[in-house]
Amino acid sequence: MSNPPDLLKGPLRPVLVQMTVPMMFGIVSLMLFNLVDIWFVGLLGTEPMAALAFTFPVSFAIVSLAIGLGIGMSATLARRIGRGETDTAAAMATDTLLMTFILMLFVGILGQWAIDPVFVLMGADEALRPLIHDYMQIWFAGSVFMVMNMVCNSIFRARGDTRRSAMVMLIASALNLIFDPILIFGLGPIPGLGIQGPHWPACWLGRSLRPS
Repeated sequence: MSNPPDLLKGPLRPVLVQMTVPMMFGIVSLMLFNLVDIWFVGLLGTEPMAALAFTFPVSFAIVSLAIGLGIGMSATLARRIGRGETDTAAAMATDTLLMTFILMLFVGILGQWAIDPVFVLMGADEALRPLIHDYMQIWFAGSVFMVMNMVCNSIFRARGDTRRSAMVMLIASALNLIFDPILIFGLGPIPGLGIQGPHWPACWLGRSLRPS
């Protein structure tokens, strides 16, 4: 993989192109990630689709938290790198990742207990609540990995390495496209997980954190 562009001494136009084009593909892949989930869950029926729609405000709030952490860390880290303080920048990146992990672990555990009260307040129909619960218990369990991935991508972008960041998003989107239908509907010995399928990596952790 090629080295990131020189943000301080490189010519402006090529640097902008090298920074922007990979991120365009990465952002499009994230959009396709959500579209794939919606498409396959929609094939389960109208109720799973409605349940998924109810989860968007909550999931978007967590994603917004991840974006805020990533932007704040990226801006601060980029200034450190620009001043040549590589050791300080490395320590800051490590501390940010550790703080993010602890914060999201707390959010994930708290979210398991808050699913039913939150969606009752949001007006979710009684018929949809079991589907929402099945989806969100896995989503909250996996949120720590999602946010950690987003913050790691911000670290890559802070040092000008948008290609690696975009590649991670493209690979994640491709894997999601492959595994969504298999894990939602089942294939051979693999049982169908239904609405839990889109967040299959966190299935085990979700069950371990689920309140009794």
